[in-house]
Amino acid sequence: MATARKASVFIIESPRSDDLLTGGLEGRLLAESLRLDGISQQYYLTTDIATFRGVAKYLKGVMSEQGKVTPIIHISAHGNENGIAFTNGKTMKWTTLAQVLVSLNRRCNGKLVLCLSCCKGSYIISALVTTVEQMPFKAVVSAFGSPTWNDAAIAFVVFYHQYINKGVKISNAVAGMNDASATKALFMLDYARITQKSLVNYIHKEFRKKSTVISTP
Repeated sequence: MATARKASVFIIESPRSDDLLTGGLEGRLLAESLRLDGISQQYYLTTDIATFRGVAKYLKGVMSEQGKVTPIIHISAHGNENGIAFTNGKTMKWTTLAQVLVSLNRRCNGKLVLCLSCCKGSYIISALVTTVEQMPFKAVVSAFGSPTWNDAAIAFVVFYHQYINKGVKISNAVAGMNDASATKALFMLDYARITQKSLVNYIHKEFRKKSTVISTP
C-alpha cells in the first residue's frame, strides 16, 4: 500500500475583481481543504504582475529549504492562449511565466511540480522551447480546455488528496481528478523534459521540411 508523500503546496491566486466581490476564490477554498486534509500549504493573493514576482522571489528562499519535500506551486487565475490574467487586467505571457519559474525550479533541484488551475493552462507547454537550458518545472498538471471553477476546485482537491495523502502516482492522481469532476480528459499531465524534447524535434523536423521545399528548383 502506498504511503503518504511529503509535499508542500504554495497557492498563488489572482482572481478577477468580480470574483473578489462574489467570493469566488478557488485558491482560498483549496487552501482550506488542504488544511483540513493535513497537507502543508501556504496561500498568497496577488492582484498584479509585480506582486506575483514578489511572491516568486520570496518563494526562492522557501524552496531552498524544502529538502526531501516535494514542492508544488498551484496557480489559480483566469487564463487564455496568451497567458494568465491578473486582477488588474494585465496578462503575463506563458513564456514569461516559464522564465519566472526557472529560478524556482533551480532552487528545489529540479523537483518543482506546477499545477495550473486556469483556462488553457496547457499552453504553458509551448513556452518550453524558450527554456532549453533550464527547466521551469519537473511536471505540470493543467487544463486542456476551459474548466469551470467548481470542476477545477473538485478536481484539484481530489488530486492533492490522492497524490499527497495517499501517495498515488501522479498520473493516476490526474486520472482521478478527471473522474471526480466528470470532465473526461480535460486535465492533463506533462513532464517538462520529455515534452520539450518532443517540441524541439517537431520544430526541427518542420524547419527541415520547409528548407527542402524552398531549395527545390
